[in-house]
Amino acid sequence: MGKSLALITVHGMGDYQSGYADAFRSRIRQTLGDTVWESVIFKSVYYQDILQQRQDRVFDRMEPLVDWRPLRKFLLYGFSDAASLEVRKNEPGSPYVQTQERIRQALDEAFDEAGGVAVPVVMLAHSLGCQVVSNYLWDADPTRGTPSGIWALPSDDTSRDAFRRLRTLRHLCTTGCNIPIFVAGHDPIVPIT
Repeated sequence: MGKSLALITVHGMGDYQSGYADAFRSRIRQTLGDTVWESVIFKSVYYQDILQQRQDRVFDRMEPLVDWRPLRKFLLYGFSDAASLEVRKNEPGSPYVQTQERIRQALDEAFDEAGGVAVPVVMLAHSLGCQVVSNYLWDADPTRGTPSGIWALPSDDTSRDAFRRLRTLRHLCTTGCNIPIFVAGHDPIVPIT
């Protein structure tokens, strides 16, 4: 059976490990059954390693000087992720660009596994991953003005490029979406289409 769907996960903020989606993958595979699972391309986008080493360094330096370490660690590892991924959107090598490159890499792998066919995509994002995916989609849309992130270069109008820009995205499932925190003070608030 050929591949007919790509399922992509994106983790949220905090100290995630690279295998964050392993249990979910096992449960969904069991739920769908092997016959259906054979048609699914599963990819998990992991970007925490882009930020974690710097966060650990800051935490290690401040740890002997502060009380309430677990709360401070949560705030540093969680909110630092959000702040770090919202700046330097067009600077090569920035966490913003590196994170978008990870999404593009997962999509490229899915496209290749599908035999160069732009199969429908279902994306599941959690917490900060919702913001990451929203930024990716916003930036990938050339009608939105000046492109940011990895989309600062012009489109090459291939089926791979269309797949990378999530033109075949059929469902975006969000859990614990934190986007309202980032946009509540904006006027107007414009969603992705």
